[in-house]
Amino acid sequence: MSAGKAKADRGGRNRQKLSYLKAEFEAERITSWNQVFAFYAVSTIAVDLGIHFHTFQKKVKNNRLFTLDELIRFAENINVDHRIIISFATDQVGVKRKEL
Repeated sequence: MSAGKAKADRGGRNRQKLSYLKAEFEAERITSWNQVFAFYAVSTIAVDLGIHFHTFQKKVKNNRLFTLDELIRFAENINVDHRIIISFATDQVGVKRKEL
C-alpha cells in the first residue's frame, strides 16, 4: 500500500470516529472527557483548537477555562450543534464541584 493511500485510510478512520463521537454527543451518552478521548485523541483536539497540549489539559481539568470560541470550534470539528458542547462543558463544571 502506498503512503498516500495509507494516509487517506487513516483520514477515513478519523472521520468515522468523529461521526461516532457526534452520534454519541447527540444521543447525550457522552458524560466525561475520557469518553471523548476514546474517539478523539487529546493531542489532536488541542491542535484542532489551536491551543497548546498542556493548556488543553488544564482546561479539561477546569472547564471554566475554555472560551466559548474554543467550545464552538470543537463543536464544528465534530459537526455537532455548539449548544450540546457548551452544555457538556458546563455539566463538567458541576461534576467537578460535586467531587470537591
